[in-house]
Amino acid sequence: MEPAESSGHAHRVAGELIETGNREVVVRRLPKYYDVSFAQDVRVTVDHVLDISRALPPDRTANFLIRCMGLTAVASTAVDSYSRFTQIGRVAFLGAGHADRILERFFTRSVVSTHESEYFEDEQQARAWLEGRA
Repeated sequence: MEPAESSGHAHRVAGELIETGNREVVVRRLPKYYDVSFAQDVRVTVDHVLDISRALPPDRTANFLIRCMGLTAVASTAVDSYSRFTQIGRVAFLGAGHADRILERFFTRSVVSTHESEYFEDEQQARAWLEGRA
């Protein structure tokens, strides 16, 4: 499995790299949001969600750009874990087609009321939405 840094997504992102201890997920802190990318062919599990949560500031809400490209599945336990985080603000899911859209819908199916999220296929639109410019 390719590490997330070389997955074709994370290497183009500026920002402070946050160590997660997991080679399958890369989290970068930018001024207005966190950028999350995964290695190719990853099934998102509760461990991935917990690794991402360790990057969160404990005392404030954070926005996220989550890159769905290359994911194969999202475990139901990951969805349950994600739905419990109260420090998540807006989440922009960035994908590249119908399969990514389905994964995003599964991921957010139980958290629609607690986290504001949108699906995008255009990175600039996703960033603008996260930064409050859309």
